[in-house]
Formats: sequence, C-alpha cells, structure tokens
Amino acid sequence: MPTSLQRLTPEMDFFYQSKDVTVYLIHINEPIGKSQHYIGSTTNLDRRLRQHRYKRKNGGSPLLREANKRNIFWCVAERWPASRDFEMYLKKQKNARRFCPLCHGVPF
Repeated sequence: MPTSLQRLTPEMDFFYQSKDVTVYLIHINEPIGKSQHYIGSTTNLDRRLRQHRYKRKNGGSPLLREANKRNIFWCVAERWPASRDFEMYLKKQKNARRFCPLCHGVPF
C-alpha cells in the first residue's frame, strides 16, 4: 500500500478487494480554475489515458479536455489497484492535492 494512502485510514483493505480496477490521480501542471488534479478509475489505464488525451467529446474528462486545449502538461502522479468505491472515497475528500506525490515534492 502506498504511503500516501496510509495517512487516510487504517482500514484500507476494504478498498483493495477488487483488484481489476485501477484508480489513478492525474496532476495538471497549471491550475484550471480551482482544479489541478483529476481522480478516475478504469479497467484499462492505457486506453483511458488515450481517451483523456485525444477524445474531443464523450470519453475524456472535461477538465483534461481543457488542459489539452490550453496545451497544459498533465501526467499520472499516483495509481492504486483498488475498487471504484476507493475512487469515490478519494473524491469525497475534496482534496486531491493531499494524495499527490508531485505536490509534496516526491519525484516519479
């Protein structure tokens, strides 16, 4: 379990019961409005990242679509083999920066 998750709660095993899903956090180099991170989940991370990078409609996140339009660099900063419930748990925190290693000076 990554150290960034150990800070969340000691009972994280519940989220790791479904390992067929990857939950990921994308760091955007420059804020777009108040947002600089995107949290998502998928069963195929490569395909999903291509959708975020190249889909203009129906398939990519509106936040990442705007980053692409403005030529702002973004990358996957963290990923976890977990359930979609874990994605919802992270999103409900309303503080994705807290889970981003890039914002805390941790290199790739």
